[in-house]
Amino acid sequence: MRILLLLTALALVSGCTRGQVDTPPADGSKDNVKNTDGLNAKDDFEDQLAALKPVDPVPAAKLAALLPKGPDGYTEEEPRTQDIEIDTFKYSLAERTYRKGDKTLEVKIQDAAHVRQLYESVVAGAKIKLKTNEMHHQPVNVDANPGFEQYTMANQRGELMVIVAKRHIVHIVAEGAPADFVLTVYKSIDRKALATLK
Repeated sequence: MRILLLLTALALVSGCTRGQVDTPPADGSKDNVKNTDGLNAKDDFEDQLAALKPVDPVPAAKLAALLPKGPDGYTEEEPRTQDIEIDTFKYSLAERTYRKGDKTLEVKIQDAAHVRQLYESVVAGAKIKLKTNEMHHQPVNVDANPGFEQYTMANQRGELMVIVAKRHIVHIVAEGAPADFVLTVYKSIDRKALATLK
């Protein structure tokens, strides 16, 4: 369903003008977070990704060590880790679920290890900008790392995906939370440590 929505949105926004607007972080601090009109033909980010050769991923246990503590009032489940090899592709994944009553939060950190196909959904999402009375979807740029953020009003579902240091993918999904919650959770991750993890 989300893929269909993204494809439809891409068609709708293909004629939009381009610009850039600073978006203040949820905590009011000064941070390198920008709402952009997304990746376009002039950007070389996709070319840079394509030029990178696959590497051995870091062990998933190292990714798990960077999963954030639960936000106030949320209980943490045990981290789940996977070290995956499919044919010639190798990648690793650490994830954790957090709960607060009927509210849920999922945080995943993946070492995509320069496997090009693993970045495609994030790159596609970073090209779309859409706003309706029911939801919004917009590209974001956090510390010069591209991605996208999406929020659906009816179920208060927020989603954020960011490619960190042209290697790792952070994916956050929250149910029953305000729109800026996923960005707040993302900022609680030690992104500098993640960017240098190889």
